[in-house]
Amino acid sequence: YNSGWGGAKGYSMERLSFNSATNDSLNWATTLSPNGGTPGINNSIVNTPKYSSGSLVINEIMFDPATGNAEYLEFYNTSSDSIQLGGIEIRIGSSAKFKLANTFYKLPSQNYFVLTSDSSIYKSFPWLKLDNKVKITSSSSLSLSNEGALLILKDLRGDTLDSLIYSSAWHNKNILATKNRSLERLNPLLGSNVRSNWNTSVNAEGGSPG
Repeated sequence: YNSGWGGAKGYSMERLSFNSATNDSLNWATTLSPNGGTPGINNSIVNTPKYSSGSLVINEIMFDPATGNAEYLEFYNTSSDSIQLGGIEIRIGSSAKFKLANTFYKLPSQNYFVLTSDSSIYKSFPWLKLDNKVKITSSSSLSLSNEGALLILKDLRGDTLDSLIYSSAWHNKNILATKNRSLERLNPLLGSNVRSNWNTSVNAEGGSPG
């Protein structure tokens, strides 16, 4: 086995399928059990649903926050059913990656989920305190470049749910000051990489996470 297959401090690595090869790295993943493992009972990841591409999408990007605010990414469940966020990972650029949830977490249909680098997001967007649909990472930032970066959303099995390369050029040319203003997706059902499907947030707070 290899630590790159899954597992973490206090969390075991579990096998997905008895029918797939033992040495297949994609047949192993980090447990979703809040106990950190499932010795002697069914593996927590065995019945994790397989989701289709576009069922969970990147819906808003705050890559250039003002001092006192935080970088964030918003995700939207476009499907007609809940999505198990446990094990779903967002990869940013060439090296940064974050799990949306480390253990079981169901996001209801047509609901939003926010990944952010800092709890200061609650000061800028106080409505987020009313809901439990936010994950704060343990890093100082999400490594969202102000120029642009590749974003890839992967499920527990390593399949791509959504991907795009955002750019600061996607901001509305008629808005001169775009610092602390997010890029918002106009239609979650239309293309992720279509520039015309993104625009600058016009909310007074600079964004609309959640």
